[in-house]
Amino acid sequence: MPARSAIPTLEELLQFAMASEDVQFQTLTQGKSFHVFVKAGELYFRPRGQIERRSQTTRVNELLMKLQSTDSWKPGDYAGDTFNASYLLALVQAWRSDESDTRSPVPARVTTQILTEDQKEALKSAVRSAVRHRDCAIREDRLIHGFQVHNRSALKNQWIGSVYWSENNPGNDVELAFDLRRLADRIGEADQLTRWFEVTARQLQSHKARNHSGDNEAWFRAGFNFADALDFFSRLAKNTNPLTSNRERWIVEDGPAPRPEPTQDFEPPAASGREDKSLDHMLAMAKQACEQSGEVRTTVAKVKTFMFDDDTHFRLHVAELLARQENRCAITNLPLQFVGDWDDEERLASLDRIDSNGDYAPNNLQVVCRFVNRWKSDDSDENFRRLIELVRC
Repeated sequence: MPARSAIPTLEELLQFAMASEDVQFQTLTQGKSFHVFVKAGELYFRPRGQIERRSQTTRVNELLMKLQSTDSWKPGDYAGDTFNASYLLALVQAWRSDESDTRSPVPARVTTQILTEDQKEALKSAVRSAVRHRDCAIREDRLIHGFQVHNRSALKNQWIGSVYWSENNPGNDVELAFDLRRLADRIGEADQLTRWFEVTARQLQSHKARNHSGDNEAWFRAGFNFADALDFFSRLAKNTNPLTSNRERWIVEDGPAPRPEPTQDFEPPAASGREDKSLDHMLAMAKQACEQSGEVRTTVAKVKTFMFDDDTHFRLHVAELLARQENRCAITNLPLQFVGDWDDEERLASLDRIDSNGDYAPNNLQVVCRFVNRWKSDDSDENFRRLIELVRC
């Protein structure tokens, strides 16, 4: 082992950590596995099965100075910060071993397994469950070792992301790349998605993924072993399910994602004002339905809750839905008509709850033709879409 003086500076330790994000380390005394990464110039440790911990720069410098003077490798000798000391000492030991070309404290990385056909089908099923409520489906005709996710409601069949099971970085059985702006379902949700994806991936011990998607540098990427990949998409499915309360959506273990403010400078795509009248009408109908929910008549009306901060938030969200749908019905793709400018009342824009038993919430709404809303009634969105496809055939 090098002499006692071979202690890294903070800068050297940070550089070593940045180059070792996909390496699994072990603490010196108890052999606990952990990963390390650098964010905003500070060290973060991620013990296996736990949330990440930040190691303050001042504490790191103090430990390095004390280690230089005492050569003590016992975490208990660093009173007041034994948690970080366990991981910092292991990282320093790995740095020293790296300098002398011996990496005994660093276990070899797990090799990538080749997925079986059953595993591939299980992965496809998990991804389908995670994206179907965003009106997305998988396409298997464009990738040899994986599949793409596309938005079915977009006229141009918009590409949302990709999942790969071969030609990955070492240690990854599955890799994914997603454009979270396209996966988002409401104004401002992309920020929540980004934070949830990043924290959840770290909790599941993700590794770096290859840049399979060309120049799309802004996409979220991560790599997992097979079991963690299924876990990741299972968690995602819970958050994209309309039955999940908006207050319980995109929660991560280190706290809920900040709630985004409505985009105040958003403007509806058309300037004629015809959509504005329809927005007013849909807002009035939604509020009326909520006010009448739970009333006893011949039958008991279903309980419905208005889950928007205010009328402006509602109007902005529905206007965004119309823009995404390019003023077309979310189910039939027919051009919508609007109050004050229509010649077919049955094609007037009508607000539909994807889950008929759910609330008037951002993740549970779509705009359809009036006749579609009436025909769908209490049917499930998935089954009604299936029936529409049968009629088309």
